[in-house]
Amino acid sequence: MNLKSFQFGPDRRRTMSSSSQHAATSIRDEREREKKEISELNDRFASYIEKVRFLDAQNRKMIADLKMFSARIGSNASTSQKMHEAELEMAKKIIADTEAERLKAEVDIPKLSEEIIQYQKRYNDVVRARQTDRNEIVNLIIKFSELDGERNLLRRRIEEVEDEVKMLKKDNYNLASMQSRLASDREQESLARIDAESRIQMLREELEFTRREQELELKDLQASMVRDTTTENREYFKSELANAIRGIREEYDNLVVTNRNDMEKWYKVKMQEFQSSVSRKALEQNYVEEEVKRLRTQFSDIRTKVANFEEKNSFLSKQVIDMNNQLEDEQKRYELALEEREKSIQKLREESEALVQEFQRLLDTKETLEQEILTYRELLEGEETRAGLRRIIQQDTKETLKEAERITSEGGTSDVKVITNKITFHGTSKGQISIQETSIDGKFIVLANSSKTNEISIGGWKIKRNIDNTKDVEIKLPEKLVLSPMKTVKIWANNQGGTNNPPSSIVISEMNNFGSGWFGKTVLINAEGEEVAEHIQKCTPAMVGN
Repeated sequence: MNLKSFQFGPDRRRTMSSSSQHAATSIRDEREREKKEISELNDRFASYIEKVRFLDAQNRKMIADLKMFSARIGSNASTSQKMHEAELEMAKKIIADTEAERLKAEVDIPKLSEEIIQYQKRYNDVVRARQTDRNEIVNLIIKFSELDGERNLLRRRIEEVEDEVKMLKKDNYNLASMQSRLASDREQESLARIDAESRIQMLREELEFTRREQELELKDLQASMVRDTTTENREYFKSELANAIRGIREEYDNLVVTNRNDMEKWYKVKMQEFQSSVSRKALEQNYVEEEVKRLRTQFSDIRTKVANFEEKNSFLSKQVIDMNNQLEDEQKRYELALEEREKSIQKLREESEALVQEFQRLLDTKETLEQEILTYRELLEGEETRAGLRRIIQQDTKETLKEAERITSEGGTSDVKVITNKITFHGTSKGQISIQETSIDGKFIVLANSSKTNEISIGGWKIKRNIDNTKDVEIKLPEKLVLSPMKTVKIWANNQGGTNNPPSSIVISEMNNFGSGWFGKTVLINAEGEEVAEHIQKCTPAMVGN
């Protein structure tokens, strides 16, 4: 069965609902019709029993009348008495047979009622099981649709997560490029710092060189001052020199402080910018790494859930297929049960018609007896002479012989009862292999595969058969025996007319007969030793006529 055939829309639900209502209506009408037929059959049985009882009372009354007439006739009618006693014995025999048939009918009525009740229970069980299976299939379809929706939702989420992962990978690539650019910028800044430090060193050396030159000039001036002996000149040059030295020193200090402050500010600004950039990029990198880890974990969890849902979906699909196969098998068993019930009803109708015919024959016999009693009454009242009596006796004898010849021509001889065997059977199975038929004379056994799609291997299986509660007969099936869908295999005993043509027909050469008797129980056992099918057969003798 293809799961895609299930549609979850409202049209499909309305179709299933209408078909279910139609099936329920037809089943209800069929049950009402069966109840009506069973009620009519019960009424007919009750009417037949009442008629039999009435005839029994009438016969007892006739027997009493005959005894009274025999006593009144006395020794003068010994020949007529013997003849009528023979007829009376025959009538008693007919009455006894009728009573036996009535008792048998009364015994069969509860059995038939129980069988009808059992068939009704089996029918109700099949209807309930079928409704339960339908409800379970609907629930599985709903669950399957929910799982399918969840699977589609997870697929969309997986696609979104994959897109987000792609975006994060792109951002990660951009951040890596930015980080490489920042690293190159940091190297350039380091080179600039080294260059500035070298420039500072050059400026310091230049200042040191200038200082040395100025000290040499100062020493020259001091020497000239020493050579100049004028006090005013010495004071003048000394003050001028001090002022010049002071100005140079102030200018040098200011220049050094200015350069130092500028370098420190520039270095601090650059370092702050670099540190802030590096810390920001590090935070972004950490966030991206954590987000990637989280998305990877979520992606792994979603993949695990998708795998679990797909496995669960596969299991539910297989379960739906198994339930559909089981539903088909139950429908087939239900149809077979209906056929058996129809056959049983037909058989009851035939038996009822046979009883009606027997009852009509008894009515004819009753009319004959009433005519004979009327003749006896006429003889006792003296309406006829002895010649007339002889004529009447001869006429009654001829009518009796003609009646016996009529009964003989219809049912054999007038003194022999025709006995037939009534065969009933009951079969059950736990799987798709069942025992379809067993021969009453032990010649063959038929196994059937009720599945429409599955081949089943029954090689090595065993069949146990018990006849009249005696020792079991065990039959082992050949290895590698496979039974195709909707096929049967006929298992023959040796020398019983069967042919060995597997897999449709096989012959068990070790056994000449599988056993015969009044009661037979046949059990099919699989390779694990489990009983999978049972077939019970009863044979009951029944009277159908004289």
